[in-house]
Amino acid sequence: MANCTNCGAALIGKFCSNCGQKKFTLHDLTISKFIFNFFEDFFKFDSNVFRTLRYLLFRPGFLSAEYVKGRIASYVKPLKLFVFTCVVVVFLGQYIAKNDYSFPLEELSFFQAKVEKISVEKNMGKEAFIEKFNSVYFSKIPFYFLIVVVVFTIILSLIFFKQKRVIAEHLVFSLHFFTACLILSLLESVADKLGDFTYYFILFVLPFIYLFFAVRYFYTNKIIPSIAATLFLYAVYVVIQYYWLILTGYITLNLI
Repeated sequence: MANCTNCGAALIGKFCSNCGQKKFTLHDLTISKFIFNFFEDFFKFDSNVFRTLRYLLFRPGFLSAEYVKGRIASYVKPLKLFVFTCVVVVFLGQYIAKNDYSFPLEELSFFQAKVEKISVEKNMGKEAFIEKFNSVYFSKIPFYFLIVVVVFTIILSLIFFKQKRVIAEHLVFSLHFFTACLILSLLESVADKLGDFTYYFILFVLPFIYLFFAVRYFYTNKIIPSIAATLFLYAVYVVIQYYWLILTGYITLNLI
């Protein structure tokens, strides 16, 4: 009987029952097989990403419910999706907001003196300053969302303690919610150029609507408890968002 080349377990069939690796043969070392495996893995990941994003954005709460039911293989896992989205947001965000601030810096008067002082000291024009600011700002976004995910998880466990869910279930919900918020943060950068109404709708209204349907799908289908929980969670979200803007703006300016 052959053994798995990865873990050494007895191999029955094409896949190892212990680690899941496919049976390895000398054919796997050919150039044609190497290229085939690359495209097979790439398109499998690609299809999972698009399927996962579709459910994440248009069926709030669905992915979280699927995950806790053990339906995992067909979707990108919550933490992996969160990290993947963070990387994309940091990379794309700097280019989307290339000629304008990714942050409402000019709307916060108490930052103006700091901006002018740094511009003079560093001898930076507006375009150079904006590019530098956005680069530093977007690099900090993942850390913010990671902290908020932990805070949200704790709050969810307190609000829904009667449901006797394990902490990991609340963590899955938080990861999916803030992954969606990360994607919305990209839309905010685009919407800022379309006018105040569109910008504030994406910044404040869409997260509330999304959170309501996610809570209703994952935690309770009752209207009143869903609204009450959403209002409280959204209040926490807005408070954290506000202080995050101030703190991140201050930190970013001091890192330029």
